[in-house]
Amino acid sequence: MKNSGKLLIIFLILLTHKVISQNINPYLQAAKPTSIWVSWKTDNGTNPSVSYGTTSTNLSTTVNGTTVNLSPQDSGYTSPYHWHNVQLTGLTPNTGYYYKVQSGSSDESAVHYFKTPPNYGNNNEKLRFIVLGDHQLINYQGQPYSKFNELVQAAKSKAEELYGTPLADHFNLIINDGDQVDYGNLTHYEKIHFEKQRYITPNLPLITAVGNHELYGAMGLNAYYEHFILDNNFDYQGINSGTERYYAYQMSNVLFVVLDTELNGTTQLNWVTSVLNAAATDTNVDWIITISHRPYQAEQYSNDYSPWYGTNVLPILKTNNKFALHIAGHHHLYSRGQFKDHPGYHIISGGTAWPQYWGDSSNETDHEETQGSWSNFAYQLVEIDNASNEMKVESYTIGSLTTTKNNTLLDSFHIKRGIAVPNKPSITNNITNAISLPYTFNSSAYNTSTGEAYNSTQFQISAASDFSVLERDTFRNHENFYGPLNGQTDETIDIGLGAGIFNLDIGTNQLNNGTHYIRVRHRDKALNWSEWSDTLQFEITGSVDGQPAISLDKPYYNTNETITVSYANGPGNAKDWIGIYQKGQTPGSTAATAWSYVNGNTSGTVNFSITTSGEYFVSFFENDGYTQLTNPIHFWVGNIPTLSSNKTEYAEGEDVLLSYATAPNNSQDWIGIYKVGTAPATGTYTSWQYVNNANGTQTYSNLPKGYYYATYHLKNGYSEIGERIYFQVGTQITTITTNKTEYELNENITVSFTDGPGKEKDWLGIYKNGENPGTDQLFTYKYFGGLANGVTTIDDSAGTSGQPNQVPDTTGDYFIVMFTDDSYNEVSNRVYFSVVNNVLNSENFTSKNNVSLYPNPIQEYAYVDTQHPISKLEIYDLSGKKVYEVKHIGASKVKIEKQFLPAGKYLLKVYSDKIYNLNIIIK
Repeated sequence: MKNSGKLLIIFLILLTHKVISQNINPYLQAAKPTSIWVSWKTDNGTNPSVSYGTTSTNLSTTVNGTTVNLSPQDSGYTSPYHWHNVQLTGLTPNTGYYYKVQSGSSDESAVHYFKTPPNYGNNNEKLRFIVLGDHQLINYQGQPYSKFNELVQAAKSKAEELYGTPLADHFNLIINDGDQVDYGNLTHYEKIHFEKQRYITPNLPLITAVGNHELYGAMGLNAYYEHFILDNNFDYQGINSGTERYYAYQMSNVLFVVLDTELNGTTQLNWVTSVLNAAATDTNVDWIITISHRPYQAEQYSNDYSPWYGTNVLPILKTNNKFALHIAGHHHLYSRGQFKDHPGYHIISGGTAWPQYWGDSSNETDHEETQGSWSNFAYQLVEIDNASNEMKVESYTIGSLTTTKNNTLLDSFHIKRGIAVPNKPSITNNITNAISLPYTFNSSAYNTSTGEAYNSTQFQISAASDFSVLERDTFRNHENFYGPLNGQTDETIDIGLGAGIFNLDIGTNQLNNGTHYIRVRHRDKALNWSEWSDTLQFEITGSVDGQPAISLDKPYYNTNETITVSYANGPGNAKDWIGIYQKGQTPGSTAATAWSYVNGNTSGTVNFSITTSGEYFVSFFENDGYTQLTNPIHFWVGNIPTLSSNKTEYAEGEDVLLSYATAPNNSQDWIGIYKVGTAPATGTYTSWQYVNNANGTQTYSNLPKGYYYATYHLKNGYSEIGERIYFQVGTQITTITTNKTEYELNENITVSFTDGPGKEKDWLGIYKNGENPGTDQLFTYKYFGGLANGVTTIDDSAGTSGQPNQVPDTTGDYFIVMFTDDSYNEVSNRVYFSVVNNVLNSENFTSKNNVSLYPNPIQEYAYVDTQHPISKLEIYDLSGKKVYEVKHIGASKVKIEKQFLPAGKYLLKVYSDKIYNLNIIIK
């Protein structure tokens, strides 16, 4: 018996060793109809292999792969980090496989299941994708952060609830839109990107985009390159980007075009143009979805979006009705909009990174093309139903940091192709005489033969019968979720006009006296527009007489390019005309370079083209004479220069090399360098040089440290042509100061700053002394509107929204520093300060377990401070009558006002992790 016991003990020890070996979570990527890559991480073991088969009990095929130890690339990761990659080939399309992975002698995963994608082309099947945005955080306010784990599990649960198990039989792909990590190192890829998605990545392949946070950290993009397989496996029609930063990926009849909005540039644009041109004629592609990190537009932090996508990529996409959806992240909320002039949607899927609530941003804009923005953590389920030619999207939420929701449907939308458009509407006003303002125009009711509900209306009023000169262009939707709901900054109110979108109100003096034209059209929820209504002409009297005006569509043109001049409020003479002259010429003393009568019209457009390069101006002239009705507008015709720099960051004292190409090279053309935040004008430049050739490079020496832009000026003046380029000199450029070095607890902190980078998401962070930004958890942060120079105040009022955007709530030593562009790159000096609490040293502080009240007695106000979020506060008088109540708080610190309560003793009930009762005194 004793010997048997020993054997049993040894067996249990060996068994225990086997059980506690590493938990292996495979990661699927680069899925094609006949192949897939399987990747995983271990801290030991080599010789990776995958055994697989079509049944779970017969994994008869084994394939070996490769291993790389990544830890030498990351000085902060001290143990081995073995990354394994195995490619399975020769698979059957649209077929389920079971598999397990093994590396070394002891590291082995459980048996998992995946399904290969269908063959390329329309297989008349349903395709489904899970969209998961920014996850980014390991810790939040010093505590482990599990919200993205919750979001992934919620997505898996809802997907299985709606469509069944196993998940891989009903869903095909996971889509990430960037900022999978807070910064690029091995710990973050292991603990955030892979660990937090482990519930579904062994079963569904994943594609991802580069976000700004992938660029930061010890490894930066090298960590991205090492973990993902996005290059040679991701070409389309033989078109390969040559980089993993952007690529095209086809699944069945859906083409995903994944862009890098941190890189932008003409090289990427040329590649995406080639891809989209090929997709336009590809009969195996019916749906195009674009993915990038920065969005098309944003309603919070509204200056922080991708102009490159909207200006350069989107116009190409709109030429093809296969384009249906743009997915982006960067903003940590959910947003959905529609393109006014294209049947497609754009969304922000912001995951669960730093919470973003209404009022946090100094720039909030209600965009026409965004139908709703919700400050909630959400994911999306996308379905392509090829049988019905329809795309459906549902967005589900788990709430926010302060409000928990049980996998609640937040939003849904769809596109349905090939159905009848809504019926042509009409303007129902019966106008027989001139009208006076204010006035309301009415559209006929929405009507359709398809059963699709209405979504949007668009009214246009023009001074020209062909609608070339728009005076009003109003695009409205049946709903518009924008702004906080009843003061709850994590909830959004619907300020949509509903049926009111079928009326158009014109206020007093909003249109000038004279002739105008109006039309309307209706859109259904499947994004189909009706025809425009018949045009209604009307006269306005009793309003204002508008001043004649002209405008150009651009500030500079190539030779022979069409120049469109819009004019309005002309006198209506038979021979009023538009003329173009060279700069410096006097109309009447020399012939116009180009001109055209407007044929008695008061408003409209005229097109010109000019063959000779030079500076010109355009003006509006009266009745075949030379009386100018408008001030001239100057513009350039000719070569448009392109500027570039050999670096974007220079060391202080290093020469800055600026190159220019295709420059017009006029006499005394010059390149000026300016500090960010200053405009070109006499004396505002930091440095400058004349241009001597069409192409060349200039050296600028001894530039002071700073953030700069360079621009091309014409002929010794300040007219700019071409795009500005930006660069920096030095590494600690910005200077910040605080108004004090010692603060009372909860006292406001005023920060002044100069020479900032001037980006929308530059921010100030407060850390405790000894902590390391980018590694340790910051205490608080504050955006300040992207100003290069200014003053901002950090106060405790933002604490009521649940944000950490507030002053320190504990005593101690801290420092504050500026970071740029939502990164952990410090760009300023650190300012050290201390927080003291003289209140705590007196007798007017009440504390009970996890809740504190101070000051007590209360003269004007007091703070309630807890370890857990507060859901409700109640105050009772000594008779037991409730005299005060506030609900739906969600913050752990709340300021309460004395308000109308008379002096005396009261009971305060604090509803937090439990109910706390505190005695308070009001003076």
